Amino acid sequence: MTHSGGTVTAPSGYYASALTHAVGNGTATTPATTLTFAPAISVDAATGKITATVSGSSNITPTVTAGYVNAGTAGKITVSGSKTLTMSTKAGTTITPTETA
Repeated sequence: MTHSGGTVTAPSGYYASALTHAVGNGTATTPATTLTFAPAISVDAATGKITATVSGSSNITPTVTAGYVNAGTAGKITVSGSKTLTMSTKAGTTITPTETA
């Protein structure tokens, strides 16, 4: 009797219904998770606008033990995105002091 993955094959001359064989289940471990973020703040010297940007990504790599599935990395999930916010400024006002008597 042989098996490959979840398939059991009976050799010739034997009735498959008379044979039994247990194939182990695969178990998943806690996925390895990596979070990466890159914040940045800049100020435009000409306009005075303040810009804040953050980008981030998350990698999730689940691993399983041997059984119905092959051992090793089962797949990798990557999520990423970014967000930019700009705060506008009010135009400056010139104040000229005067003297009164």
